[in-house]
Amino acid sequence: MVNTQSISDYELEQRVAFAIAVGGYSAKLSDEELKSVRATTLQRMVEEKIQLAEAKRLKITVSPVEVNEQIDAFLKDQAASKEELSKVLAAAGTSLDTFRNQQIAFLAWQKVIRDAFASEPVITPAMVEDAMRRAVEGSNK
Repeated sequence: MVNTQSISDYELEQRVAFAIAVGGYSAKLSDEELKSVRATTLQRMVEEKIQLAEAKRLKITVSPVEVNEQIDAFLKDQAASKEELSKVLAAAGTSLDTFRNQQIAFLAWQKVIRDAFASEPVITPAMVEDAMRRAVEGSNK
């Protein structure tokens, strides 16, 4: 449990399979190596839950477009296609959804950090909509 959110064994196993599939590990890990990957992955998932809770508290969201762009950048760096990654992940017993969830947490935390330390004001879509609404209302006066 992380605050009020749980990390299920299924989620952990999916992330461990993902870490093994893309982490450059050998095909067969020793029990000790697997235990280490599992512990590291669990710690990372705990951190992500905390980060996502903070992003939610600050009303920070991540759009599907942002996640797709992040995944596309990863694929470009790896010189791989989405289909190739999907096949590798399926063979490892996980899926692209596991990667998407990881990237949502990563992008949300980047926004939290940016908002906390950025010197320039952040203009949200809601702020733009509010300004547009006020402009339309003012045009009738």
